[in-house]
Amino acid sequence: MAVIPTDNALKLQRMACLTLICLALGSQGWLSQGNPAKPPSPTHAEIFPFGPPSYSNDPEELQRLFKDLLNLADKNEVLPLRQQIALLPLPQAEAWTRRFIKESKRTAFWQEYAQVTATLPTDLPILLRGRLDNQQTQISITAFEAAQDHPVLEAFTERRVLYSVRFTVPGQQDGYHLAFFVYADGGFRYLGPLKSLWPRAPKQTVHD
Repeated sequence: MAVIPTDNALKLQRMACLTLICLALGSQGWLSQGNPAKPPSPTHAEIFPFGPPSYSNDPEELQRLFKDLLNLADKNEVLPLRQQIALLPLPQAEAWTRRFIKESKRTAFWQEYAQVTATLPTDLPILLRGRLDNQQTQISITAFEAAQDHPVLEAFTERRVLYSVRFTVPGQQDGYHLAFFVYADGGFRYLGPLKSLWPRAPKQTVHD
């Protein structure tokens, strides 16, 4: 009895054929340039065939996100890592700033945030490689829910939960601290250290 492939099966077969063709062409291009034989780097579609993984609003999900990023960095998956990092800035940064940051802090925040996001594509891969080299592969998450948890939250107009990520050597407490993240528009977004939102220290009166 003949088996008639379904539409889904045919689609999978076509995808498999296209993948094999792309791999073959990529390998020939590499070799034609006089480079030693080496398998081509897998594409984003090959590693994430159904799109990048999504992460819900939960500290454990932020932990999972950074485990995924460390894994990509460890395997030197440059393109997928870049594409994952590209999702970390706020999708609607100006609107988010107007809604959640007090007017008196907005300009300073925006200047800091613009600089942070401009260097994120190069800074974060270096940071991840450093954590791997130092064997700081244990990831823990700290949540800050109110101003008594962290003073930068005084600069927010509405309640937002901020997160920080800590990388440590398994079994140790001291490590590398990366702050701050917020969940917005369906994903975790990196805000930077938020130095611009720290309360200003009161001026000291100098007595003669």
